[in-house]
Amino acid sequence: MDMLVSPVALAAPQWLIDFVIGGSIFMLAQQLWNFIMNLVINLMGMNVSDFVNDGAGAWEYISDTVYPFFLGMGAVFLNMFSMAGFCKQASNLKEGITIEALTELFIKLVAANMLMLNSLDIMQEINVFSVQASGILFNSENIPSIVGDDYDVGFHIAMSVVGIIYLIMAGVCSITILIEVVGRFVNLFMLMSCAPIALSTLAGGKGIQNSAAAWFKSFITSSAQIIVIALVIQIVTRINWSITAAADAGGLSYWFNGAISVIASLVFMPLLASCVKQSENFLRKAFAL
Repeated sequence: MDMLVSPVALAAPQWLIDFVIGGSIFMLAQQLWNFIMNLVINLMGMNVSDFVNDGAGAWEYISDTVYPFFLGMGAVFLNMFSMAGFCKQASNLKEGITIEALTELFIKLVAANMLMLNSLDIMQEINVFSVQASGILFNSENIPSIVGDDYDVGFHIAMSVVGIIYLIMAGVCSITILIEVVGRFVNLFMLMSCAPIALSTLAGGKGIQNSAAAWFKSFITSSAQIIVIALVIQIVTRINWSITAAADAGGLSYWFNGAISVIASLVFMPLLASCVKQSENFLRKAFAL
């Protein structure tokens, strides 16, 4: 008995066709990118004091347990460094103990004591300023999008060739950005924890007080990094939009605009991740921090 096989039955499933020509891969990559970038945007709008969880959050652990512990250690070190600074000045036969030197040591001792007692509030306010400044530069409603949804002939050709790479790139680059933003909070919490010890070195005079200066530069860098990240995301995203718009020249190229968008996104995603990752180095080099 002859059996007739319908051509429709031999046709590949629609999901397989969409996958091969790139539509499904692009949608999956875009959803993955948008999901992780939404997390990044939410984190960028958070202050360190927002990490609370009924007594078990990171901020509560730092403010209630870690900081008081290091504050006690800092009080001991403050006396040690004060004595070390006095002995260092007294052993200087060229200058000796003068009224000016004693006054300077006393001022540094008082300043270190005041900063140690109030540094947690001061650091929190500095971080609030950084978050608010980044909010002015960054519009949270505009997710840094990967352009490439122009489903023309060029798009399907490009996605059929580099579709898997496109998906992997979206996942790796977005996670890299997320890690950099989360890592900034880790640095801030670490710097806040050891602040009393670093500030106690102010009373030690020249040389010893360099530790306090190094800590201050590190804290300013980590705090202001969110401003640079917001600026980088905006600039790189708009560069990508400009390149994609410039490629829309009409004519025969109209059929291949999608390929240009795909290629531009393959450049845009690692570029954005790389620039965000270099935000801390930018601050250190540009402002000698």
